Parts: sequence; C-alpha cells; structure tokens
Amino acid sequence: MTPAFGRQPAPAGFTLEAGMVLLVFTDLVNPAKVKYLIVASISPDRSKVGLVIVSTHQNPFASKNPEIAARQWVLRADDRHIVMYNSFADCAQVKVRPYDEVQGWLSTPRVLRGRLSGKELHKVLELLRTAPTITPATKRDLGLI
Repeated sequence: MTPAFGRQPAPAGFTLEAGMVLLVFTDLVNPAKVKYLIVASISPDRSKVGLVIVSTHQNPFASKNPEIAARQWVLRADDRHIVMYNSFADCAQVKVRPYDEVQGWLSTPRVLRGRLSGKELHKVLELLRTAPTITPATKRDLGLI
C-alpha cells in the first residue's frame, strides 16, 4: 500500500491511534485504488491494526443481507473536511495489517485526513464487536472483545 494525498501532514514522531482516518492507495480492495480507511483498533501488543474501509457507496451485499446493511455507518462530509462526500464505513468487515506498516504510512505527508469523534469511534467499535461476519478470533486479536 502506498499513501495518497490528503490534507493533514502527520508531525514527526506521530503515533498511530484508533479513530484516525487515513487516505492511502491500497490493495485492500480489488482493484487496488485510493481509499479512506478508519483505524478502528490496535491490538493490545501493538502488532496489528484493524482497518475499516470507507466508500462513497454501501457494500453491494448490504441490499441482500440485513446484517451487513445494519453495519454500514455513514461518515458525513462536514466542516472537519475528513471526507469530500457522505460515505459509508463498512463495519461488517475489518481488514488487518501489521502495525509497523500502518504507522509507516503516517511518515508520508497528507495521509492523515482527520479523526473521528469519541462518539463516532464508539459507534464503529460497537458495530465491529457485534458483527457476525467477523470471527471471534479476529475480534480478540484486535482487542475488540
């Protein structure tokens, strides 16, 4: 994955935190492209990061599966300018990447787009914790349960 253009350069020595919204070129989707990612959780041993993909459209399976539909959280385009358009965080799935890889993205200017509020992060975590589409082992690994 390669960082893409965002708005906020990360200061030197910046530490990865849950709730950050990043903009990177990623292979977490097929085909690989520039995507917003929410840093949803960091494993207790700081070896893994749980990322939620943000898209301008809902997960296409949401129309067929009520469990997936219930976990499409709207990230609003507002005066924080995190995203340009109202977008959907697909909290029916979490993508796992090594901590060092994601931390390394912050060394590239403009990857960090902003941060979710505490209330927003709480909602994302609640949706992930209750998602039947995410295995209990993955939830434990990421410190979600």
